Amino acid sequence: MEAWGARLGLRLRVFLLFAALAVGLVLALLAGAWLGGRQGQERLVVMALVSGLLGVTLVAGLWLLFDEHVARPIEALAGAMRLAGWGDSAAFDAPYLGDLGPAGAALGEAMSAQNTRMAREVEQALAQAATSQARLEVLLADMPVAVLLLSRDLRVVLYNPQAAALLVAGEARPGLGRNLADFVELAPILHAIDRLSHEEDPEARSDLLCTTHAGQVLTGHLRCLPGSGAEGGHVLTLQDVSAQSSASRAAMALNAEILATITPAIAALHSLLDTLTDPQGPQGEDRSRVRMAAQAQVRSLTRDLHRLGQQAERIPDWTMAEIRASDLAEAVRARIGRPLTLATSSLILRADAEALLDLWGRIVPAVDREGRGEFRLEITAEGAGALMALEWQGAPLPFAQLDALLGPSERQVLDRHRSDIWPETLHDGRARLCLPLRDLAPAADRPDRYPRRVTYDFDLLDRQPPGDIRLTPLEQLTYVVFDTETTGLDPETDAIVQIAAQRIVNGRVCETFEMLVNPDRPIPASAQAIHGISDEMVATAPTAAIAIGRFHHFARDAVLVAHNAPFDIGLLRAALRRHPQPLTFEHPVLDTVLLSAILFGQSQSHTLDALCDRLGILIPPEARHSAMGDTDATARAFLRMLPALKSKGLHRLADLIIAARKHGRLIRDLNL
Repeated sequence: MEAWGARLGLRLRVFLLFAALAVGLVLALLAGAWLGGRQGQERLVVMALVSGLLGVTLVAGLWLLFDEHVARPIEALAGAMRLAGWGDSAAFDAPYLGDLGPAGAALGEAMSAQNTRMAREVEQALAQAATSQARLEVLLADMPVAVLLLSRDLRVVLYNPQAAALLVAGEARPGLGRNLADFVELAPILHAIDRLSHEEDPEARSDLLCTTHAGQVLTGHLRCLPGSGAEGGHVLTLQDVSAQSSASRAAMALNAEILATITPAIAALHSLLDTLTDPQGPQGEDRSRVRMAAQAQVRSLTRDLHRLGQQAERIPDWTMAEIRASDLAEAVRARIGRPLTLATSSLILRADAEALLDLWGRIVPAVDREGRGEFRLEITAEGAGALMALEWQGAPLPFAQLDALLGPSERQVLDRHRSDIWPETLHDGRARLCLPLRDLAPAADRPDRYPRRVTYDFDLLDRQPPGDIRLTPLEQLTYVVFDTETTGLDPETDAIVQIAAQRIVNGRVCETFEMLVNPDRPIPASAQAIHGISDEMVATAPTAAIAIGRFHHFARDAVLVAHNAPFDIGLLRAALRRHPQPLTFEHPVLDTVLLSAILFGQSQSHTLDALCDRLGILIPPEARHSAMGDTDATARAFLRMLPALKSKGLHRLADLIIAARKHGRLIRDLNL
């Protein structure tokens, strides 16, 4: 009986109590009326019926008062007390509860003060560890190779920005808990793990070569985590060598074409020259025809060599690196060890810096032996490239002397940069050496650098893959909180213009997703006034099919969370009907409207603004009605409600779904 009563809400139990009282009163008066009727006392019957009506009215009035001033406040107070440190007694008006409201507020304030003290102590204790962790994160983020930490079932536990940029397969992006098989062919990885399993050296590593699903060629090596063995976690470092491989294949193909072109041409010329130099060879007109054939062969060979030279220039030299012009100039000054005035513009060059340093390190000392005085090195944009110019006051360097300085190694440096070097005399009496460089990009046009953030959650190392997601503890689930901005309020006819999401793993937001979407229709002015997204902003944005595909991958293996979920899920499903794809959104869904009703009762307001106000969450005005702003507010509200929901005995996803269905009159539950 007690368990049956606990399944009923407080307000329903109070209503049943008053209903039972009213029914008992009516039955007692009806019994009196029946007895009076048998004794022929009609007045007594009428009085009994009137009394019964008045009694039922009185009981109903008392129930309404009790429900309004006792039952509802108790529900709200209980929900607030379940939230750690709520403590806002001024906002809770329940005079009929006597001292219970102030007592609850005092308890919340005490809990808040205790939490503050504990947080201060924990903060002091973890300050040094946090500093060390931040430094390690920066080191990992700035490493030039992709670094991943994998669990025993090859799920991603940690990845740095380089890995996030490298491992992209269609709509798939790296993320915590995702399987490495989504991005690379696993066979080389599994072979490397097998090799490590036969190694007794805990420091052993296995080199590997693998390919991504996008066709990139990656090299790297795999190590076991210390103390875990081959059956535990692994550290994988990867580097893209596709550019090197492509350049090598192109160079090999060019070499083969050069041989195929030059060999027969040289053989033909050799035969023609033998004919021309043979005293017994043809004479007169025949000799002229042979001479003309040799000249034609030379012209053809010249054209072929020019064409092959142009092909060679188009083959990228993967050994070239990007370097700022100012850094290169400083390095030249350091290498020559002499006073050198620098004048550089904001350029990024693509060059073999070490080779150029060696070149100038040989030339400058030789020029300086002539006593030409202080030097000035200028690197400026010129045409589509840049010009390195070493200037001095005095006589120019003679061509013959410069040519003598350029040995085979220096010539090779110039050839690799497809360049040359020459002396010039300026109009003001100064002289200089000019060395043009072809490849550059203005620094202002450089793409944004990778964010210095390493994404990780080491708890995933020891976590077993979930079985039935509905029976999984809430703290072990992955959640994707999301929100959309649209052209209107009808999920069936309107379209998405922006979608944003946050992925929650182990109780914290670890990854975010945000995209503008081209709705393939004009955005009404009324909608633009709400979310501020114009037709110009989405003109070049991805289509709904692309955006939904990327979001679907981002939300893979997660529970979807939204405020007013039927609207947002309805938009996604309607978009899939308009843009058919082999995708479905059959994820479990939690609606923060229903979760709020579980905690605070149906009688409270459950708008996003009201819920955030109740939980002490501030939504900046500029963020409200933006997809990411509303997503962030919903995610914070969800994370604050989760411990309170667990304190009500709702420990699994199935428990939450069952509890939410009791409030189905507020909003439709989407879980089948």
